[in-house]
Formats: sequence, structure tokens, C-alpha cells
Amino acid sequence: MLLKLLGEAGDSGMTVRIGHENAYEGLNSTSVVSVGYGSGGEAVAKLGVVGPTRMDYPGTMGAVRAVARYVGQILAES
Repeated sequence: MLLKLLGEAGDSGMTVRIGHENAYEGLNSTSVVSVGYGSGGEAVAKLGVVGPTRMDYPGTMGAVRAVARYVGQILAES
């Protein structure tokens, strides 16, 4: 279910789904913040955070974006 959820997220932009915006009934009380990452500006994979609907969205979005940027840099060095 989580792999499908990340697969539905945008390729390189930040995606935030809160509560009932999630297509899966089991995730109605959660939020998902996800972003694509990769080297050369092309998204090759996605990562995200699943948490409660009352999370620190700006902090979570910043953290997810920072980790994606860091992983992308590591991929570019390989």
C-alpha cells in the first residue's frame, strides 16, 4: 500500500496528502509528505514520511526535501 502511495506522488515536486486526501482507507487518519529525488534533476526514486494529521508540516517538508537533496548528491557522486 505504501509503495503504491509513493508511486502516485509527483515525480520531482513535493506532495502532501492529509487525512482523507489519501486514497487508501487505512490511511485516513494519517498524512503523507513525499518528494522524488535523483541525480541530474531527474527523479529516479521517491521518499516520504507518514505521520499524524497534526504534524509539523513546514518542518517535515523541509526535512524530507533536505534528505532527498542529500541522497541525490550522493547518487551524483557515484
